[in-house]
Amino acid sequence: MASNYSRLVARTHYFLKHSCALTIASKMKLKTIKEVFKYYGKNLTITVDDKSISFALVIIKKPKKTISHKSV
Repeated sequence: MASNYSRLVARTHYFLKHSCALTIASKMKLKTIKEVFKYYGKNLTITVDDKSISFALVIIKKPKKTISHKSV
């Protein structure tokens, strides 16, 4: 397993979240990503008729290392 797993997950989450913000900015005719996060919040929560959807929150945990013992 990669030693930089948590950093890779965090970076991927960042890119996906900001890509989603750019898409929303384009669709809603907002000029900047800052305006999107100001309007929809840091989790990009959109609420319609008492139903809401937001960008997934990722909890980063390193996977457990497995050690295999070979019997001789």
